Amino acid sequence: MIQKLRNCKLILLLTILSLQVLAQNSLTITGVVTDSGNEVLPGVSVTIEGTTKGTTTDKDGKYSMSGVKNTDKLVFSYVGYVARTFLIGKQTTINVSLSSDDKTLDEVVVVGYGTQRKVETTGSIATLKADEILQTPVANFAQGIQSRVAGMQITQNSGSPGGSISVRVRGTNSIGGSSEPLYIVDGIQLDGSAESPSAQVTLAGNAGVNLDNKSSASVSPLNSINPNDIESVEILKDASAAAIYGSRAANGVVIITTKQGKSGATKITYDGYRGVQQVNKLVSMLNATQMGELENEIYKNPNRFPDPNSLGEGTNWQKIVFRDAPIQSHQLTISGGNDKSKISLGLNYFNQDGIVINSDYSRYSLRLNLNHQANKWLKIGTSIIGSRGITNRVQTAGSAQDGAN
Repeated sequence: MIQKLRNCKLILLLTILSLQVLAQNSLTITGVVTDSGNEVLPGVSVTIEGTTKGTTTDKDGKYSMSGVKNTDKLVFSYVGYVARTFLIGKQTTINVSLSSDDKTLDEVVVVGYGTQRKVETTGSIATLKADEILQTPVANFAQGIQSRVAGMQITQNSGSPGGSISVRVRGTNSIGGSSEPLYIVDGIQLDGSAESPSAQVTLAGNAGVNLDNKSSASVSPLNSINPNDIESVEILKDASAAAIYGSRAANGVVIITTKQGKSGATKITYDGYRGVQQVNKLVSMLNATQMGELENEIYKNPNRFPDPNSLGEGTNWQKIVFRDAPIQSHQLTISGGNDKSKISLGLNYFNQDGIVINSDYSRYSLRLNLNHQANKWLKIGTSIIGSRGITNRVQTAGSAQDGAN
């Protein structure tokens, strides 16, 4: 009996000690997060280091987190600020002050024949990175930047595959001339005007080759640029761009930088997708019987179609003309190098069938960027971009042309 009482006391004592330890390890932490100017920061992420458990500060910069152990570490992070980490210990209130991350000011942008720190740029420049352009499947980079740059107007002039696109950076500045901006691809000027009498294909180094093509008036030269090869796009909006490019920059400048090789092990990546395009909604039309009845009523002549019911349903030409059109893209990229030599090679095949039968667009593109640092003062490099586009189209918008560019 005495032994049983001793065992019960021991179990009770251990239970009390366990509850005390549990109470000590399970804490509720509160506090306020501010910046260096003592202004509250709403939306700051507060997480336990090494876990996904966390919370965010409210509109007053306050936070509260329960179930925290005294051995845990809280991580406070906010976009544009330096993250801070605190060990809980015996604290129940932790107020944090975050300082701005000055390193973000070192970001550089392309401003013509060179780069400069973004914080030092006084002109109006918009910058887009590759992941922003490729968020959705697109045939050309202009579709990828649509609705992503303030004040920039991008209009799809034709719904046909490979159709022309109008880009306006500084509005429409000419009645008879082109209002298209100037495009610079790795330092090479590209004529992006869809109204150009010939399609310009940019090839090998500083060379540009014009290929006469009767269908080029409705084929966008911008389609020759593979969106998967683009590293970044800078749009120079204000008139200061004329100091670099002259009068051709009057409509703005779009500077495209393609992907370059980087030091490290050779990387081979594949990126591809397949999809299907469909007509969202067919237009409701009269069938043959209804059309006959309407003709009799309009012309007030019942003998025009004596028996409209004999005409039946007739032919729904929309179902014959329209189809489910596949779209696909396949990209192979090889990149690598060392401290002296760097290479980046990209191969792409893109195919888009139109929702109208007998219409399609295909593009085969090649990009090669090669750089070699011969010595401290000599650097040798080449940038080659080649593209072959084949477009077949039917009668749309008053144009019936087939061809390749």
